[in-house]
Amino acid sequence: MADSVYLAPGLTAPETEAWENDDDVEAFLTEGSFATRFLDVPVRAVRELIEEHGGEHTDQD
Repeated sequence: MADSVYLAPGLTAPETEAWENDDDVEAFLTEGSFATRFLDVPVRAVRELIEEHGGEHTDQD
């Protein structure tokens, strides 16, 4: 399973194949900004990125 992923400003994606398919121009045309967007990112890659930044916390929404 894969989905589109937007990263918060200042957050960089790992330099792996799972994170290669970004589309800044499409984000600009549809949203009016150059958000960092990656297409078809496997869920496992998203989980790994979350873990690299401290993991999920029980008090987050």
